[in-house]
Amino acid sequence: MNNNLTKEEIINSVEYQWRKRQIKVYLSIFIIISLLTLFISIIIGINDFSALIISLIVWLIMMLFYGVIFACFIFYSALKIKYLLRNFNKFSVYEVELNSISTSYIYRGSVYYTVKVESHKVNTNPIFSSSYFSKFTLKEYNNQVVIGLYDDKLDKFYIIKKR
Repeated sequence: MNNNLTKEEIINSVEYQWRKRQIKVYLSIFIIISLLTLFISIIIGINDFSALIISLIVWLIMMLFYGVIFACFIFYSALKIKYLLRNFNKFSVYEVELNSISTSYIYRGSVYYTVKVESHKVNTNPIFSSSYFSKFTLKEYNNQVVIGLYDDKLDKFYIIKKR
C-alpha cells in the first residue's frame, strides 16, 4: 500500500494522540504533586516565618528534583512524537487486523498487539486498555482492521486509524 498519508492524518492518529496524552498525564501528575506539597509546606510554616522559608526552600529543591524526573518522561514522549512526524513518509503503510493481544509490563493495565508485517511479527505500542480513563479501549479496537505504519529501523508498528 502506498504511503500517501498527510501530516494532518498523523497528528490525528492513534499513536500521536496516545503520546500527546502521556505528556498531559505527566504534566498533570507533576502539577498535582507540586500543589499538594506546596500546600503542606505552607501549613508547616504558617505560624513561624523562618519555618515557612525553610519549608518553601525544601519544597523548591524537591520540585526541581521531581521536575527533572518528569521532564525526562515528557521529553521522551515529545521526541517520539517528533520522530513520527519527521519520518512518517519513509515508513511503509499496512492494513492489519488487531487480534494478538499481549500485556505490557511497563505500562500496567495496558495492552499491545503483535501484528504480522511482511514476513515477521511486530509489536505496537501499549496504547489500549479497558480502563475508564483510556482514550483507546480494547472493546473499540480488538479484532478490527487498522491502517498503520511500519518502521523497519525500530521494528515498530504505529497505528494510524481504523479502516
